[in-house]
Amino acid sequence: MMSFFRCVADDFDDQHLGSRSVTSCGIQVLPSGSWTNRYPSATTTFASEHQLNASTSEGAPRRLLHVCAVRAVAQKSRFGLWVPEWFSGCSENADLGEVHSRAFRMGACTGRVPRSTIRTEKREEHTMTTPLTDLGVRLPVIAAPMAGGATTTAMVIAAAGAGSLGLLAAGYKTPDALEAEIATVRAASVPFGVNVFAPNPVPIDADTYRRYAELVQAEADRYGLTLPANPIDDDDAFDAKVELLRADPVPVVSFTFGLPGTDVIRALQKVGTTVVQTVTSVPEAEAAAAAGIDMLAVQAAVAGGHSGTFSPDRMPAPVPLPDLVSQVVRKVRLPLIAAGGLGTVEDVRTVLNAGAAAAAVGTVLLRAEESGASATHKAALADPSRTETVLTRAFTGRPARGLRNRFIDRFEGSAPLGYPAIHHLTSPLRKAAAAAGEADLVHLWAGTGHRHAAEKPTATILAGLAG
Repeated sequence: MMSFFRCVADDFDDQHLGSRSVTSCGIQVLPSGSWTNRYPSATTTFASEHQLNASTSEGAPRRLLHVCAVRAVAQKSRFGLWVPEWFSGCSENADLGEVHSRAFRMGACTGRVPRSTIRTEKREEHTMTTPLTDLGVRLPVIAAPMAGGATTTAMVIAAAGAGSLGLLAAGYKTPDALEAEIATVRAASVPFGVNVFAPNPVPIDADTYRRYAELVQAEADRYGLTLPANPIDDDDAFDAKVELLRADPVPVVSFTFGLPGTDVIRALQKVGTTVVQTVTSVPEAEAAAAAGIDMLAVQAAVAGGHSGTFSPDRMPAPVPLPDLVSQVVRKVRLPLIAAGGLGTVEDVRTVLNAGAAAAAVGTVLLRAEESGASATHKAALADPSRTETVLTRAFTGRPARGLRNRFIDRFEGSAPLGYPAIHHLTSPLRKAAAAAGEADLVHLWAGTGHRHAAEKPTATILAGLAG
């Protein structure tokens, strides 16, 4: 029996449970970092609904059901399965073979679930859930990840405390810095996610880079800066960050800029992570679905900060967010999050009515109490003279939306595509200007809903938008 139990545990691939005795595998005594600890709310709810006593000593079969239940809760986040659909088919004293066989057939093990087993209708005793509701997210408005410092661990924790979800921004951070932030949020025992830049470089030739660098250097001279003379290209430590997230899983990982390989997607899903992909068009949504993504973040052109488009050299035609959501819903059978230009309760209600499972907001959180945005950026958002947002590549060589300022007016016409080389070129200047309060030389990322950004707690802003 022990050897068979080990086989089952290995199939579930849950922290090497097979190395532990059967009698030590109740839900409450799984090792630190187990599914129980990652999804305490979901596990507790499941156990309560099915009268499971984690401290029971009724024997191996019952305990195996506990382990199966924990794994299934995690898998449920990916597949939308009602766990009781396979669990309830096993008697309380079912032998190990019956439990394993039925669980495997219903997709609770490592294999992907056949489309035919995914239910879309509402049942009397169980309503359909999404990866967000499975994590205990109650508010239909979540805190979008904002790279560059605006998203903080405090913001992510505050979002979760309000019944929402926040995602740490891995972009521009070292793997060690990201690991430290994950540890901080995990210590708060809240659901959260991590957003990662997927490699999708925009190449630039050396001559084009140097011509632009010479123009920008004139502004850098004011601060005594010498900007990089040659292009700097990197992948933002993508492989190291993915390995970190695979070895120390988090509930949700989202990707932007590009679609990661299926090996990356599967590796994260295998450890129970829900994988979300940012898309800006129906073709991108279809490509993400074909790759096996679990959930989509549908971003409109009016979103603040970088566009997540797969093709920065040819931006998709701008489509109002509610229309884009409706288009994607008609073509792709995946839950989705709507993002871009949302600033009011009505904005949120409109995208939810269009078919989104949730709305994501970033710009309206830039002035929140927990925001890490610079004081210069926050002041610019409140400046009544700054009324226009524009798409620009002048700061980073990749399309991004921000408040119009002098830097954009001066350099946009000559700015080349080239990411991340142009980002690295202008980064020292932008940091110096932000510290000096010179908003006209700073990337003032903002979506079209920027007028609704307010100096309030994150929880208050999110709850207010949820209505």
